[in-house]
Amino acid sequence: MPIRTLSVAPATLPSTVLAIAGLALALSACSPAFNWRTVRPEASALQALMPCKPDEARRDTPLGGALTPLNMLSCEAGGATFALAWADLGQAERVPAALVQWRAASLLSLKAAPEAARSWTQAVPGAERVDGLDVQGVRHDGTATRAQVLYFARGTRVYQAAIYGSGTAPEEISTFFEGLQLP
Repeated sequence: MPIRTLSVAPATLPSTVLAIAGLALALSACSPAFNWRTVRPEASALQALMPCKPDEARRDTPLGGALTPLNMLSCEAGGATFALAWADLGQAERVPAALVQWRAASLLSLKAAPEAARSWTQAVPGAERVDGLDVQGVRHDGTATRAQVLYFARGTRVYQAAIYGSGTAPEEISTFFEGLQLP
């Protein structure tokens, strides 16, 4: 079978290239990996930037010495999971223990030793306490992941903001964590 070659007249080459480039740009604009939006979860007093439309969930969790309703938002973008969680403990004296317990539970869930975690902090406007961890761990499906988690509080409410995923660019990480505030 003879091999056929496609020939394009020199006059139509620039318009063909422009048409292909335009189509590629249009397709990429229709499905961006990160479509940042401001979210204000009801009854949380939190404002955050999420890179995609989050799903909502709620479950009762032992936190700070009592079973507590935990509210969650999460979504996946760019190969990472972005998550927010919060709970109202009802009593300010339960907050310090709840934050320590939450950090320990995160490490246990990730199958990561406490000594493997690197501590860090990020300013969260309006927060009274802020603590973070950065650790390599294992997801529930057995795959390796990096977790960057920030715990913070104001009044009787405790919060967790997290990114789970190894390939997240520094710009997305900073946009997510710098977008947190308690107005």
